[in-house]
Amino acid sequence: MPEKDLSTRIAENVTHNRASKAARNTAAFLALRGEISKALNDGWAILQIWETLYQEGKIRFGYAAFCRRVKRSMLSGKATVAARENKTADAKATRTVTSSITGFTFESTPRKEDLL
Repeated sequence: MPEKDLSTRIAENVTHNRASKAARNTAAFLALRGEISKALNDGWAILQIWETLYQEGKIRFGYAAFCRRVKRSMLSGKATVAARENKTADAKATRTVTSSITGFTFESTPRKEDLL
């Protein structure tokens, strides 16, 4: 029989032993991470995913905690990639703008043409 991966073994260990609530909740979320990711990619809302999993008894924690876990584990990776792409695009735009500006020179004495 092939050996189970580490995440699966940890999840089973935590659910069968007297672990803390947070450890059980983390194990349950990590065990369902693939299903949750697929549902998000299919276009389902986080609330709908949480309601379904909660009613099925697969998770035992609240919606706010579920949102934090989803944001931390799944959405943050996508956001960081998008943020990096935006930063590089902004940096390129800034470089082209700064190269076309000749500069500013300050004159301490005003010119009469500029005054009324």
